[in-house]
Amino acid sequence: MTLFRNKTFGGNTPDMEIWQNRDVLDEATGKRGTSKRAEYFASILDEYAKSLNDTDYDYKGSAYNSKEDLVGRLQQASQSLRDGTFDNNDYNALTALGISGDDARLLFSTGNLKEKTEP
Repeated sequence: MTLFRNKTFGGNTPDMEIWQNRDVLDEATGKRGTSKRAEYFASILDEYAKSLNDTDYDYKGSAYNSKEDLVGRLQQASQSLRDGTFDNNDYNALTALGISGDDARLLFSTGNLKEKTEP
């Protein structure tokens, strides 16, 4: 979430209403799409994966076995987000990166922030 906060809000506290408004709310159904948010988030993951090529980090003791493992997880999440549906595959891919289910629901909710909705 830190990477998202830094890229999207300059490191400041995220304004999730602005984030959600990237996708239009259908007034008739009360639901909003996720495609624009998913595409943007996927681009953040891609950019981060590419930046790892220039780093030398010791992954011992981390949640990732190696740079290749982390890059693979980033690529899997990016591909999953771009498939046009936000589903369990996306949750699983984001969870593999350490993004909680609650954060994923907040990022990709299909309703209004004021309402509790399932993505």
